[in-house]
Formats: sequence, structure tokens, C-alpha cells
Amino acid sequence: MEQKTGENERISRIRRAVYIAAPLFIFIITYILVLKETGLEKNSDVASHMRKCLSFEEMMSVSHNGWHIVCYLLYEMLPIPIETAASIASALFNAFACVLTIWLCEHMMKPDYSRKESFWLVSFLSASALIVGPLYLRFYNPRYYVGQSSPNPWHSPTTMGVRPFALLITILTAFLWDCGEEETTRAFGRVWKRKTALQIWLGILLLAATLIKPSILTIYLPVCGIRALICLVKGKGRNLLTLIRDHLYFLPSAALFLFQFMKIYIIGGTASAKTTEGIEIALFKVTNMAAPFFPVSVVLRMAFPFAVIIIWRKIVFKDTMFRISFWQYVAGMLVFWIFAEKGSRASHGNFGWGNVIASSVLWIWCLIFFVRQWKSEAPTKESSAGTKAKYIVPACLFFWHLAAGSAYYFHVLHNMAGQL
Repeated sequence: MEQKTGENERISRIRRAVYIAAPLFIFIITYILVLKETGLEKNSDVASHMRKCLSFEEMMSVSHNGWHIVCYLLYEMLPIPIETAASIASALFNAFACVLTIWLCEHMMKPDYSRKESFWLVSFLSASALIVGPLYLRFYNPRYYVGQSSPNPWHSPTTMGVRPFALLITILTAFLWDCGEEETTRAFGRVWKRKTALQIWLGILLLAATLIKPSILTIYLPVCGIRALICLVKGKGRNLLTLIRDHLYFLPSAALFLFQFMKIYIIGGTASAKTTEGIEIALFKVTNMAAPFFPVSVVLRMAFPFAVIIIWRKIVFKDTMFRISFWQYVAGMLVFWIFAEKGSRASHGNFGWGNVIASSVLWIWCLIFFVRQWKSEAPTKESSAGTKAKYIVPACLFFWHLAAGSAYYFHVLHNMAGQL
């Protein structure tokens, strides 16, 4: 009995170490990168957002100020420069995303922490999932980031801020869709219907995520809306009131999204004033602005996830979280392809951020799934060539993604002016 208790304590210590080591590594890397970017005089997203946090009035003038609130509070409540506050805020959000990635590793892979390699495997996966970048082909596009973007853009503080919320929302939505009507859970001293508890949490998280970056709704709402429409057709319209009730948790974030839209395009009032150009439907207007042929850019960013999806297509679509992640990615891509801002703001590519967020969530899921499959069906010397190839090809793509992303971060640390 004592031996078993001692083993359990050792496993608990290893598990706690995983939740400290990888997030701390991501925190430090993010902090250093963002701190160096705050010193750029031009073309620095962090610096421009950071300056809005120097006063309460400036912060409140921003339509999506979730990241700014965290930065402002750190600046006002601690004796630190605004550059340090901005760097800590961004690093905290990225560390939070790493914690959620570790939890997802545990949920999908069930690692055995009694074995030392589990510590290193989970730590490596959770850290590398937040470092990988697009594949690089110099003859196609000399600029590494601009033109194909990345599942892990570190220069956009609002994207770093919304990513952990997007990941958590995707996880909880999968739980909601798989939840039975009679399942219950206990919280705050009372018993709740699990479905109701999940809807309340989703309402809160969606509101917070929209406050940080409204792009989250451009990928989440279409997926949930199409699913609701399918359910309505299957129910021949008799379940309309039930569907409306089940989606009331959208209302706070939808109202905030409408206000943000009006403030940017109609009312104005931010430090940069409203945009007078507006929005237009312009197929592929933005996608080829910084790279020769956008389908190649898509493949460069998502080669590994695409390989996993193609190889295990008969399995992955059975998983609810994968389906949500995948269709969010498709929704984000369609929004980016179809809509654009008019005038000078078109080159900002603001309708592409939803796809970037969805790319990161899909990347995380596919990486964990791939390693889980490898562990359960590890190819051996006796395996067929086809079995070996279906693991070796994605593995090679993954390490290329990881090497390219790591090399890029190393480069910008030494040449911050060449960040994009």
C-alpha cells in the first residue's frame, strides 16, 4: 500500500512538472520575442497595441480591447514599463494555450507518467505545437511569414490572446455536442444539467474571446449555424424552439460583435478613427497580394495536418473535436477568400485572422492525433512499405515545419527588423 502511494505521488510530481516546464518555456520565448518587438519604431503590431494601454481612455477607445485590458492592468498595478507589461500579457496567453495543449495531450493520448519518456513526449508535443511554422521554399516566396502566414504568429498580440480561448471553446463545444440530455454535473454547491453548464461557460468564453479578437466568431458561428440548420431539417422544423434555446449563449458575444462592427465601420471613435472604405465581396483579392499562388501558400502552412487528414480520413471525421476544428478552418478560409476591406486596409488581411486561429487549433489536434496513432500502431521492420510511409511522410513534414519555425524565431531574435 505504501509503495503504491509513493508511486502515485511520483506520478503526480511528474505531471505537475509537465504543466510547469513546457508553459514556462513558451512563456520565456514569447516574452523575449515580444519585448524585442516593442522596440521597433515601424510596422510593429505589438508596439501599436501597446501604446493604447498607456491610459484608460485610449484603452477603452479600442473596439476589441481584451488583450489591452490585461496589459493595462499589469502596467497600472506593477512598477514595470509598458513594454514589459505588453510582453508579460502576451506570454501569459501563450502559456495558457500551452497548458490547454498539455491537457488535450492527456485527454487524447492518456500518457503513462510512470514512464520517464511520457514527460518528455508531452512536453515536446505541447511546446512544438506552438512553435511550428509554415514550410519554406525560397524560390516561391523569399519572405517567410508574409504570403502564407503561420499557425503560430507571435507578432500579433490579439491573436496570441484569443488562441487559448479558441482552443478551449472548441474543446467545450465538442463536449456539448456529445453531451446527453440527462447528464448532470456539480458546481457551486448545486447539481446542474451538464448541457446547461457547458452553455453558460461557452457564453462567457465566447464573450471574452470576442472582446480580444472578433475574428473568433467568423469561424465559430458558421459551423454552429450550419449544424443547427442540419438539425432543423432532420427534425422537420419541430425542434426550432429547442435549437433557439440551445444557442442563446451566442447572444452576448453576437451583440458585442455587432457593436465592434459598427464602431469600426460606422461610428468610429478609436484612436485611428473609423475606416471609411468599408467591406466588399472580392474573391481572392487579398490572398495573392504577397505570394505568387495562394494554394501553394495554403499547403506550405498546413502540409502536416493535411497529410494526417488524408491518411486517416476514415478515422478523424469520427471525432467531434476534429470535425469542429476542421470546419472552423474551412469557414475561416472561405471568409478570407470571399471578403476584403476596401482601399488601403485591404493589404492588412484582417479577414484572414479567423483562418489563422483555426489553423492553430487544427494543427494542435492533428499533431496529438498523429502521435497517438504512432504509439498505438508503431511501424516495425516487418511492417509493409505503405505502413511505414504513412508515418514517415507526416513525421518528415512535421520536423520540417518545426525546423522552419524554430529557425525563423532564432532569426528574428537576432534581426528583429526583419521580423516578417
